[in-house]
Amino acid sequence: MFKIFFLLFAALVALATAVPAPAPVARPEPAPAPQFYYGGYPAAYSYGYPAAYYG
Repeated sequence: MFKIFFLLFAALVALATAVPAPAPVARPEPAPAPQFYYGGYPAAYSYGYPAAYYG
């Protein structure tokens, strides 16, 4: 009796793992990456305190 239940459980697990997970849908417009500015200018041009600009 236990062998029958074990075989049914194994078949269920095999079926559950055989179904591929749905692929995540990519957003049509991904959010822009933050650009870090130092003292109002991009980091390459100036010294100062960093500030993230999202836009």
